[in-house]
Amino acid sequence: MIVQSFCLAAMEYGLGTCIMGLTILWPEIIRDIVATPKGKYIATTIAVGYPEFDAPINNFERPREALENLVEWHLD
Repeated sequence: MIVQSFCLAAMEYGLGTCIMGLTILWPEIIRDIVATPKGKYIATTIAVGYPEFDAPINNFERPREALENLVEWHLD
């Protein structure tokens, strides 16, 4: 909930965020960058910055599986 709240608060200031849980696989790199003591665990990291909506990487076509191929509805 803290990470979600942080990301929502950043959005209020016009900032974009990207939650990057995979970075915990290399904690020594993160510790060097942000001076985290060895006794502390790194649970996740969050990239923060100003979004550039017109950048090509943010506008490429992404193929997606159709919803009906992924979801089965059970309505009673």
